[in-house]
Order: sequence, then C-alpha cells, then structure tokens
Amino acid sequence: LLISVIFAPLGCFVVWKKLSYFGDGLAHASVLAGTLSVIFHLPLILSGLIVVSFFITILSLVRIEVEKSSIVGSISSSFVAISLILSSIWNQQDIDKLLFGDIITANKNDINLLLTILLAEIIFFYVFYQKILLIVLSRDIAKSKKINVNFIEFIFLIILSLSILLTIKIVGALFITSIIIIPPTISR
Repeated sequence: LLISVIFAPLGCFVVWKKLSYFGDGLAHASVLAGTLSVIFHLPLILSGLIVVSFFITILSLVRIEVEKSSIVGSISSSFVAISLILSSIWNQQDIDKLLFGDIITANKNDINLLLTILLAEIIFFYVFYQKILLIVLSRDIAKSKKINVNFIEFIFLIILSLSILLTIKIVGALFITSIIIIPPTISR
C-alpha cells in the first residue's frame, strides 16, 4: 500500500512529462545497483546512488542526434547485461530477487525508508505543485515566469530514483515500471 501511495503522484508526473521510458530505464539500471550491493556488501541506497549518477551522467554526455528513448534503452540494457555478467562471475543467485522482488525480505528499516521518501515526496509536491503544473503545461512559460525548471525536474528525478531504488527489493525491477506507468495511464 505504501509503495502505491508513493508512486501514484510520481507516476502522474512521469506520464505528463512523457518520462515513461526514463522511469523504465532507471528501474532496469537499478538491477545493477542491487547486484553491486550484493556482491560488494554495500547498502543498496549507496550502490543505487552510484549507478543512478552514472546513468544520468552517461545520458547527459551523449549528445547525438538519436531519440532519447533509444539512448535510455541502450544504457539500461547495458546495465542489466553488466549485472548478469557480474552475478555469474561472483556466483550470485539473488538476481531473480532483484528482477521480480521478494516482499518477504522487507523489514522495518525498508518501511522506514519508504515512509521517509513518502514524506520527501509530500513536501516536494506541497512546495512545488503549482510550478509543476505550469512546467507540465508549458516549460517555456514556466521559464518566462522565472521558475527554475531544471532544479524542480532535478529534485523530481532524485525522488523518483530513490523511490525506485528503495522498492526494487520488494517489488522487483520488472514490476516497478508497471506500478509507475499503468495507473496514471489508465486514469488519463
């Protein structure tokens, strides 16, 4: 229930801004974060921040005349492939749990982290709701009204990334995309 409450407003913004493929790419890239976490005994949030930073850096550095969704697809597929290679080298069998999730492994710490991300999301939408609506309607008008569009979108992407990273253990990378995209698409 907590995961649905977290992704309901995030999913609306993802669909409105046509970031569905980006959310899907982040979900698949988070498989590598989980693999690195298991192999090197790192906290998932730390390995996730490393992978997401790398993902966004590659995405921002690639400035070729290719559709962004193609670049996101290539990067996320590469991250999944690297994850599979690393897990086979280190004989890690937990890759299935990263892909499909394992709700039984959720503990109080996971619930507290989800509550924290929900609180951050509520604060974000409370503070920036009107500006977000204007950005969705017209990025140019929002910029002309001196709204820092890049900052608001950056904060949104951080919250989205952290939400995906914190739920991969419970829901799995393959199902996070469905949770993000299907409900707002159906309601739209």
